[in-house]
Amino acid sequence: MKTVIASMWFGSDYSDVIAAWALYKYLEKLGYEPVLLSKPLDLPGNGENLIARKFIGKHCTVLPILRNQDDYDNIVSEFDTFLSFGGRMWNYADTVDCGHYFYLDFVPDSKKKIAYGAGFAGKYTAPDDYWERARYYLSAFAGVSAASDADASVIKKKLGNKAAAVCGPEFLLKAEDYLSLVPGSVFGNNVLNADDSDTDNKKDFIAAMIRESDPLKTYILNETAAYAGVSVKEVGNVSVEEYIWYIANCKSVITDSYAAAVLALILNKPFAVLTSYLDLDNNRLIELLDEFGLSSVIVDKNIRYVGYKKILCEPPAPCQRINNYIKYISAK
Repeated sequence: MKTVIASMWFGSDYSDVIAAWALYKYLEKLGYEPVLLSKPLDLPGNGENLIARKFIGKHCTVLPILRNQDDYDNIVSEFDTFLSFGGRMWNYADTVDCGHYFYLDFVPDSKKKIAYGAGFAGKYTAPDDYWERARYYLSAFAGVSAASDADASVIKKKLGNKAAAVCGPEFLLKAEDYLSLVPGSVFGNNVLNADDSDTDNKKDFIAAMIRESDPLKTYILNETAAYAGVSVKEVGNVSVEEYIWYIANCKSVITDSYAAAVLALILNKPFAVLTSYLDLDNNRLIELLDEFGLSSVIVDKNIRYVGYKKILCEPPAPCQRINNYIKYISAK
């Protein structure tokens, strides 16, 4: 069955790129013929991120940009199923310029439409008429699921649909699917992937974690920050394959990134999540850790947690539970 995927794979967020590839790959395994839509012409920005485009272009089929009504009519006539996917695709602030594109407003009701892992990235403000139109389009969907419990609540309240929160498509693949992208041997260093690590309090906190966990060299992905008393190597603008390679071949991961934490889970790597810099009341990573019973990997500078060494020296104990869950949802 030919299937079109509308997602935000084209940005600079590794989570969006990896998730889109994972969904594409899984659909292929099920015998579907998936294609990804290019970035909508009306969406603001400077085109597609080059790192994302290089990775997706290599591993997935991407349709040309849809520039006029004829282009839209052609894909509607050619494809059977349309899948809208992503944890921030319904964020009004980010997507208002392309209207209800991610609600598949260009697809007639005669086609099968599905929303998978839909979300608003924590931003739930939009004009009433926008919600009204979104509710209208969503009423014709064959199925709707949410990226988080918070998203599911908004979908029910604002859009009138019951939507269960689901794990991302990253978990539908096996570790070997990721490792097939990045052949290499274990090098045994730490990997740090954390946003805004140039703030002094965050640098001090991370430096303390690294010193207590292991004196080995730490690789810092896509950051430019110095850490007192810690030997680090900055690795900037890494490709998606390199991003996965560093995590697949590291000793441990320190992160506040959803993508890095998910890869650490799947690849069975010890990791710590810095929650002081996240929105704890509305964060899909925190929800995921709670779901898997992994609150032990959460560290917070405000409570001066000192168990870094234990966290970063061995994978979290419930990893077998995660592996069993992955097998379960993969079989459904």
